[in-house]
Amino acid sequence: MMGLILSYGFIGALVGASFLLSKLPFIHSEGARKFLHISVVHWIVIAPFLFDEWTLAIIVPLTFIFINAFVARHDILSFMKPRDGLTEYGSVLYAVSLTFLTFFLYRDGMRETVYFAALTMGYADGLSALAGTFFGKIKVYKNKTLIGVLTMFSITALIGIILFPSQILVVLLISLVTAFTELYFFRGLDNISVPLMVLILGVMLL
Repeated sequence: MMGLILSYGFIGALVGASFLLSKLPFIHSEGARKFLHISVVHWIVIAPFLFDEWTLAIIVPLTFIFINAFVARHDILSFMKPRDGLTEYGSVLYAVSLTFLTFFLYRDGMRETVYFAALTMGYADGLSALAGTFFGKIKVYKNKTLIGVLTMFSITALIGIILFPSQILVVLLISLVTAFTELYFFRGLDNISVPLMVLILGVMLL
């Protein structure tokens, strides 16, 4: 029970911090939204210290599938909307990904691979979006930019090398495939495709 209380408190505090950031005149709304995108993923890193079994841990992201769907449907937290102003369910798919990643987190020998997948979804995808928003000049596919793709590849590779320092070539291959995967998925679908691709390739190759 304490793990659930701490988990909801942690995520609630991050939502509150993101909301306050969105109100600051010098913080771009996309920056506040991506702050939440990046910071929430840390929950899966601390989950093993809060829960002994996956059956309890998975309750947290599972409930946020429905919470995020309700929030998106009724436009409750406007700062969470994408910069094009359109309704999307990326936050719902984010929670879906955390749900299946939580399940695999508690499988033997899977922790580092799950961390690789989750942190790539949080950091690489989040930072690549920010890089594309603020510095993207060269478009490579629709609204995706060259600097966004390069950021996606670089951050994914960095995360993978930290977690698997003896598997650099494999990590670089996974990073390349993941960067191209992110390139062709829109409207929040990369919140599913990116961690799923890293997880599958990680299980196969690492």
